[in-house]
Amino acid sequence: MNKNTGILFLGTAIALGLGAFGISNSFGTNDASTLDSSSFMVGHLTLTAHDEYGNIKQYIQTDNVVLNTADNCISEKLFTLTSGNGCTLSDNYNHIHIGTGSDAGTAEADTDPLPITWTAAATASSIVLTNATGTGGAATVLTATFNNVNANIDEAAIRNSVTQGAGNALAYQQFTEIELGSTDDLTVEWTVTIDGN
Repeated sequence: MNKNTGILFLGTAIALGLGAFGISNSFGTNDASTLDSSSFMVGHLTLTAHDEYGNIKQYIQTDNVVLNTADNCISEKLFTLTSGNGCTLSDNYNHIHIGTGSDAGTAEADTDPLPITWTAAATASSIVLTNATGTGGAATVLTATFNNVNANIDEAAIRNSVTQGAGNALAYQQFTEIELGSTDDLTVEWTVTIDGN
């Protein structure tokens, strides 16, 4: 009798356990699928100064400030809007400006005076796009060369106009001063990455 009772209790316990497992799985909650869109835009600036013989005088790499107004301009351009917050020109951001300013830029900066003390501007001679992949974002590299600069440059900006003070700035950065004589050249390579991964 004791043996049969023990088997009966064991069988009952297993049946109840399996039943509870089945019920809990039938009524369990699923974790919500999270769509985390972390798209952001970042920039990286490389500046190379050359003397008249092509020798490198100075080399600087730094990350840059992307301006809030640039986000507005990109949205306006992308969706063909005619108004927005601070976008005054719908041209492409393919011009690099350099200057000799002294105040650090911020994302909230007014775009009109950047560079703060304007020296020169150039349309990018090369614009190369690397398409986004499953592991990396879309990267665009703009390259511009300034010849015979003859100034001590410490700031640069990407703008959508080659004219001083016109249009809007996409990105801005100050850096350690680069002393350039009348026969010295400066090559600016600016990588802008839009990365949602």
